[in-house]
Amino acid sequence: MKRRNFFKFAAAVPVVAMLPELSHAAVVGASPKKILVVGGGMGGAAAARYLKLWGGNAVDVYLITKDASYSTCIQSNLVITGAQPLSSITRNYSALASSGINVQQNKVTGIKQEGAQVLVSFSVPPKLHTPSQYDYVILSPGMGPVPDSIPGETRDFSLSFWEGSKALDLKNALDHIPNSGTFVISIPSGSYKGSLAPYGRAFAVADYLQSRNCKVIVVDGHTDFVSQKNDFVAALQSFGSHLQQTPSKYSYFAGKTVEYYPGATLNAVNLKSKILHTNLPINFGLSKDGDIPYHAANVIPPQKANLDFAPALLEGGAFAPVNAQTFASTVTGYSHVYVIGDAAFLPLPTTPPASVPKSGHAAVDEAKIAAAAILRKIAGRAPETSLVISAVQYNAIRSTSAHKGIYAHAGYQWDQAHDSWVASGGFLGDPSSTKDQAAHISQEIYSQGLTWRNALLADAFGR
Repeated sequence: MKRRNFFKFAAAVPVVAMLPELSHAAVVGASPKKILVVGGGMGGAAAARYLKLWGGNAVDVYLITKDASYSTCIQSNLVITGAQPLSSITRNYSALASSGINVQQNKVTGIKQEGAQVLVSFSVPPKLHTPSQYDYVILSPGMGPVPDSIPGETRDFSLSFWEGSKALDLKNALDHIPNSGTFVISIPSGSYKGSLAPYGRAFAVADYLQSRNCKVIVVDGHTDFVSQKNDFVAALQSFGSHLQQTPSKYSYFAGKTVEYYPGATLNAVNLKSKILHTNLPINFGLSKDGDIPYHAANVIPPQKANLDFAPALLEGGAFAPVNAQTFASTVTGYSHVYVIGDAAFLPLPTTPPASVPKSGHAAVDEAKIAAAAILRKIAGRAPETSLVISAVQYNAIRSTSAHKGIYAHAGYQWDQAHDSWVASGGFLGDPSSTKDQAAHISQEIYSQGLTWRNALLADAFGR
């Protein structure tokens, strides 16, 4: 599918638009089913919204959020560079509450299913009329840092800056970099939200700092750009960077403004001396090769599902295994608990093993699928079989000297024969599929990215 057509499709068409009768699914005369949604991000907000939109009076929907509002990491680079205010990526829950959803700030501390009821405990006693037993629970807690995964980092990962709410903190750090200073961004090799976002952030920051003659160093745990290589190489070249090679045949890009080092391992952080210790065979001006001094850094740590309150759902892994068609947990005894978004693991039948990319767009699609599955189950109907997930990403490459962006997408379809998700189009996460594709960085894509972001936020939060 062409990018322009896919953009229109992804921004405007609900993933389960083929299910218009769900709002009439309730058994006449039955008491409303109580459904709890945990997590107020893109996935949780969308799940609550569509449960109530489609379920109507057949369901009582409760949404537990950590904060009074949510700032998405989508397009947060524009906040970091001052191109847009934090309010552009922030939404509250007023529209959801107005639709009849019971929204509360609280923290879930435990979940246990007994028979057909899910028992939930909270850190603060719930407000009046908020039960502790539910017929169904949807968990969308997102993902966060693996504890103690980066030696030298603080317990709260002071250099992470990966949540949208941290955008202004990183902007403040950038604004305190001296002229000719250095900003380093470190990308882990495992899962994290928005697979292309760190690369977009590196170039957006480089554009923001270029007038001060600062340098941006990208330390990538992957052996190459995870996708869109031609776009990112073109971006490197636009900043004057060129491919270079060490005597030991290690290849990297270097130039006055941006340097890119693939296949890197971050061994430790020295916060006091402001040094990243890596395995790179490059000397950065210190006594030991691989030691990188910085004035500001964005160290993205290895990630796992934020399910410390329900570790049984992980079955010893980093993410929760779920039924591919409905997102119900596959862990024995938790059939009425559903896990969506970044916390869920959706394997793809590929070699080597891969999963559906973790992104805000995918989380919204997954929320609709899970909501539809629960409502159909309440009505005694089988789950829907025509299901798709779209993983769309727009990244602003320049937002200071100019407005330019890149675009990537991947489509996934549920394969009934194999009960799994399979790629159905696009190229996100598959470098080989873009090796012959011409670089496409433009102002049009930058503008489309803003429209897409606003449409996606409206889809999830109702405004």
